[in-house]
Amino acid sequence: MSSADLAGPGEEDVCRTIAANESEVGELGAGAAGRADDAEDAAPPQEEARVKWMWGDAGVVSGLARLNPMRWSAAMEPGAAAADLAKQEGKARPVELAVVGQKYRLEFASAAAAASWLSAAGNVGLPSGYEFTGLVGVGLFLSSEGLAVFCRMHARTPYLQRNFIMAYAYARRTVALPYVLAKEQRHVSDVHTRRDAVWADFDASDARWLTAFVAASDSENAPETKFTRPESLTAAGREWKRVRMSEYHTEWRAAGGADHVVAWRGGDGGLGDACDHPGSPCGAFINGEPDDAVPPALRKQLPGIAAMAEKAAAEGGKVYVVGYSQGGIPAVATALALAADGEDRLHAAHLLNAATMFWPRWMGAYLGTDWWGAAPPPAAARTTSWLVRDDPLSEGVPGGFRAPQFPGKALVLPRAAGGKQVMDNHKFAHFCRE
Repeated sequence: MSSADLAGPGEEDVCRTIAANESEVGELGAGAAGRADDAEDAAPPQEEARVKWMWGDAGVVSGLARLNPMRWSAAMEPGAAAADLAKQEGKARPVELAVVGQKYRLEFASAAAAASWLSAAGNVGLPSGYEFTGLVGVGLFLSSEGLAVFCRMHARTPYLQRNFIMAYAYARRTVALPYVLAKEQRHVSDVHTRRDAVWADFDASDARWLTAFVAASDSENAPETKFTRPESLTAAGREWKRVRMSEYHTEWRAAGGADHVVAWRGGDGGLGDACDHPGSPCGAFINGEPDDAVPPALRKQLPGIAAMAEKAAAEGGKVYVVGYSQGGIPAVATALALAADGEDRLHAAHLLNAATMFWPRWMGAYLGTDWWGAAPPPAAARTTSWLVRDDPLSEGVPGGFRAPQFPGKALVLPRAAGGKQVMDNHKFAHFCRE
């Protein structure tokens, strides 16, 4: 992969949510790891959202150009703005879109891309008022500017806190990678398949009972379980005993048997997980680690997990790996490690809305070269990604960009939420419904 590939999404028709100032990044950053739950606690404004647009390359200094009201269009409804932008089709210039009364903006590679997004947003309900903060919170981690500011604010050394250039370079690499991978995955793979599924398919799979292991250690659903987790639970008609755990994962063994489950929890939406979770997109910079190095929280646990899997295999047991959201990142790395070099230590891996938009550079160490094409990893045949349609972190956005896919097959489940609550499609609760 060339350095040019990592420079940014380039001409891809994608939008990025950008915080207007560092204070807003600080306020939203603590909840930017993938939750929109807090939006339910406030009543959103009822008035129709209005937008305005300007050329993204206007002026010598873009920040000053934005302050000039003459650069902006009149405020208008989304449909009218889409029509106005459609008239600019022949102009190959970037576009900035602002929601009136809110402090963030959207950037598009072209007027056609902005018009297309507005048309879709008009159909499903343009996010407005407080409800939009769920998208913005996630958007901080999906935009170079927002991620750079967050990384610098929370870096653990004064040198990194002062070095905006280094933070921005790191953020650009991190944000660009999912887009590069998604582009590379446009050609169909015989191994890494993708198809629509229904919830009955999920309920009939091993993934359904494996959700119990994520729920038992998911601090978003039960904060008290972050460090103190149940010693046993019942799943698939069997009792399972907790045998080992860290802050981010738990290992279980079937009572009276040799089967094991390794469960990686998602981020809890807090600042600690945003900085240290092995699936966080900013942990490497904040902690002064190379972004192509396996995170310490994962690196420390893999030898013990491998030893457990080897013992289970020797006893005729099966090893399952499951992970949700950010936890899907260390989960797939665990699966790849257990199945590497022809070792028969992995029975199956199930990923639940794995946040592939946070795809880390270090994942290449487990995937190897041409893994999407001629050299798929052995774990691909045993890995299933369950994605709720229109989840911005794992599946994509309505009518637009599709998130990159982890190795193995991807099964896309019906969207669980629409309109203004698109981030609700990411919630773990969908996988635990009765």
